[in-house]
Amino acid sequence: MNELDGIKIRRKKLKRIRSPMQDRISNLPWNTLDCILCHLPIRDAVRTSLLSKSWRYKWVTLSKLVFNYRSGNLEVDSLGEYELVNLVHRVLLAHCGQIDEFKLSTYNSISSSDVDHWISYLTKNDIRRLSLIFGFYPEMYELPPCIFSCQQITHLCINNCLLKPPLEFKGFDSPVSLNLESFSIDTIELERLIRSCPVLERLVLTNIISLPLFKVYGPNLKYLFLEGNFGDIHLENCSLLTDISFQMTSDGLESRQEFEEGSAYRLIQALGCLCGLRHLTFSCVFLKYLALSKGPEKLHVYKHLKALELSMNSYDLDEVVVAVLLLSGSSSLQELYISACNDVHVTHRPINFLDKLQANCYFNALRVVEIILHGYNSEQNSIPCWRLELEVIKFLLSRSPILEKMIIQMFGQGIQLHRLFMGELLEFERASPRVVITFFP
Repeated sequence: MNELDGIKIRRKKLKRIRSPMQDRISNLPWNTLDCILCHLPIRDAVRTSLLSKSWRYKWVTLSKLVFNYRSGNLEVDSLGEYELVNLVHRVLLAHCGQIDEFKLSTYNSISSSDVDHWISYLTKNDIRRLSLIFGFYPEMYELPPCIFSCQQITHLCINNCLLKPPLEFKGFDSPVSLNLESFSIDTIELERLIRSCPVLERLVLTNIISLPLFKVYGPNLKYLFLEGNFGDIHLENCSLLTDISFQMTSDGLESRQEFEEGSAYRLIQALGCLCGLRHLTFSCVFLKYLALSKGPEKLHVYKHLKALELSMNSYDLDEVVVAVLLLSGSSSLQELYISACNDVHVTHRPINFLDKLQANCYFNALRVVEIILHGYNSEQNSIPCWRLELEVIKFLLSRSPILEKMIIQMFGQGIQLHRLFMGELLEFERASPRVVITFFP
């Protein structure tokens, strides 16, 4: 090859280097671009209009609009009321096409009339997923009647809102998920709302202010989460439930005294009849609520349960007894999570009730156990104060032949107790030869 040919080859290489790079992103299908833009803070999505002429109006057809106080550079809460309202107005006015999801999450005070206008616009455009999260407002925002006429909604999440369904409201046709937090609604209206959603699969009620008697009807319901001041729960036609979480506050426990004593036992029976139940969570004072039933020895057997999460006061023997009896009735359990609080100086708690279960109680499917111990009393810095918790751990280790992992975390205690606690753990018999015990002081 002569020198002239070499010059030509070098020129061709330089032309390739200097040629503009191919714009691969702009040529992507719109559903892919829409997914990319929806993951950006709304302000950054709007700024893409400056990239080129072809990108000038791409953001105005976004299927998901999120005005979130955690949305990166947006910093909704750093905006004043006027700036935030102006921002949402401008985005909605410029938008064209279908809006599948709209989320507003802020601690700012916004005029109810402005929110009403936004919801009216969204319902007319067949919004499917609507989330309204208002922080610590002095007054609850009352949802406008138009929201109850939007039959296309599949996911509704509201916080700090007042619900007043109109008399002519016949229910939603297709809500798959209903999430209500810090809400206010008449109990009968709430039951009517849920009953009128035949395809509802997920129901979350958090920070319940007062719900003394609640009937849950859900032929397609798979996930149920209740947290706050609630009392007696009746499950009707909920055979498909797979995941249940009950977190009762002390207010709910006090108000529950007004109702029939055996109601907790009936709830336990109803849960035991759910053949599809796989994950069960009892938190706050719910174990105490169960202890008020006619007799903990009558707790139902959960043969199909795979995961169990319990939160209890370990200084309350009634709660510990209920917890152990729940464990003994869960023969197929694979994962166990326990959070125990012991802030009372008690050194002589009876533990002989565990001996009654030793003969016929085995956890032949249990693989993972995680135990979190909380102690806030300086007088608890000795093993006798934690003997009951140690005996429960010993009981689990000796009755779990295929256990693979046990994680123990202890908070609020000194190094000396941690060392004594680990020394006790080393002495315990283990039914599983491959179990790994991890202790976090």
